[in-house]
Amino acid sequence: MPKTDVEFASRMDHIRDEFQIFQENDSASSHSGNTYSQPVNLHRLGSINYNKGFNSPGIEIVSARDYTEQTLSPLTTPTSDLPIAKYKQDKITVFPTVTSTYSNSDVTFNYIRKPADVVWAYSVGSLGQFVYEDTATGAGIIPTTGSVQFEISDSQQTEVIIEILTNGTI
Repeated sequence: MPKTDVEFASRMDHIRDEFQIFQENDSASSHSGNTYSQPVNLHRLGSINYNKGFNSPGIEIVSARDYTEQTLSPLTTPTSDLPIAKYKQDKITVFPTVTSTYSNSDVTFNYIRKPADVVWAYSVGSLGQFVYEDTATGAGIIPTTGSVQFEISDSQQTEVIIEILTNGTI
């Protein structure tokens, strides 16, 4: 569907706003030489930057075949300023390999993370009723700051709460 010229009616902008609370920019979770593990809460990969190159260039993800072709020519061989990587089983192997030490902060992932687990903050009372419990204090008082942990954009909160109260499901 084409993007609308109306500032507040763009569907794509609205979707981007909904996902903003889940956007992360984080270093690799671990590494072994020039192979880096993606963050454990990664849901959808956006881009990867190489912090050893000038101005942290983006890393181009290539297939094993493309990697072989690019390394055959001195003009397309990867450099610190134009790195490439192979991506397999939640790990990226970055080229060129460098002789200096490696660390998790060499590679930065820009991604959409998985939502955190929901904490409903209630227990079942002696009569089978739901009793609210503030997980921070253990008290049965509804807090003003809110300790129920449920990640959702502000624009979706009312709709989800009404759906839960109406049907008891999402």
